[in-house]
Amino acid sequence: MKILKHIFPIAVLTLTGLFAACSPEDEQELPTYSPAIFSDDFEWHTKGENPQNTWGTTAVKGTKKWTFATFRNNSYLYFSAFDNPKEAENDTWVTSNELDIDKANLKRLTFTSTQGFVTDTLNNKLELYVLHNITESNADTVKLHFRKPQLNVPNFTWVNSGIVNLSQFKGKIKIAFRATGSGTDGRYDGTYEVDNIKVF
Repeated sequence: MKILKHIFPIAVLTLTGLFAACSPEDEQELPTYSPAIFSDDFEWHTKGENPQNTWGTTAVKGTKKWTFATFRNNSYLYFSAFDNPKEAENDTWVTSNELDIDKANLKRLTFTSTQGFVTDTLNNKLELYVLHNITESNADTVKLHFRKPQLNVPNFTWVNSGIVNLSQFKGKIKIAFRATGSGTDGRYDGTYEVDNIKVF
């Protein structure tokens, strides 16, 4: 009888598990997988590779541009007003290649970003834009909102952007990040980094 006392609870548990496996929740439809039409984690830079024409960078004020950097085997887009040459005013953009947003199932964008020693997000800021209606000489720009790096946390803490909706755009677009700062004013000489960019 001692053996039966142990077998009976096990049998009940087994039957309960079988019925639980057929619960209505298991019949719910899973979300459709949406492959990325564009993805860059910059690990090609970690490996010492250099794809041609991946990103373009332009300095609107000053001469300092976005660049690629690597720390602890992780690579990313990098801008720092503190680095030499120290200029009174920096306004610099980095822009992706053209993407056909119509090929994306969801038309969404995600990325991660971080800040270092930023104390003023008005003059030392990071912004996200989409360029569309692109011609050889011009493009319309739309500023988009995203979850930005926090100031009251340890420097260089990565933050997820959240899901950025791109459904208002059609055809060819470009993703652009803008950073501003000052290398001669200690209030505005912080650093920004961007990584893990995906459009899907």
